[in-house]
Amino acid sequence: MQRLTLTSAVAASLLLLGCNNPNAVDPFHPPESIEPVYSQRGPTAVADPSPSLPMANYPNKGHTLPRAFENQPPLNPHKPNYQISAKRNTCQSCHGINAKADVPVTHSSHRLDNGELDPHYYFCVQCHVGQADNIEPMVGNSFSAPGYPN
Repeated sequence: MQRLTLTSAVAASLLLLGCNNPNAVDPFHPPESIEPVYSQRGPTAVADPSPSLPMANYPNKGHTLPRAFENQPPLNPHKPNYQISAKRNTCQSCHGINAKADVPVTHSSHRLDNGELDPHYYFCVQCHVGQADNIEPMVGNSFSAPGYPN
């Protein structure tokens, strides 16, 4: 029994000593002779944190936003990330026919004859997007419609 304990202790010590490599390279502080690895973000080193985006500010919450062109879907004056799944559309908790909120109801063109939401219009944020005032657009837009402000 003592021999087994002694053998186990020696094996564990050798294992721990073998795992400690004094010449190992610290991945977060590589030596100067090794070129840093860059991500697809460009010259920002992989270990460097990327700057975070500012929190979106929706100043027109509860107010209808002006449209940029005729037949444009209404813009969301609130955050656009409400949960939409195959079983539940949380947009309808406020914008549904029987909702108690004092907000615009989903247009009748989005409903079937029986009053249910048409499955073609179930994914609201496909057309209706949120409008924050402090976030720069990720994609440029040069669209202009006759008779509407740019």
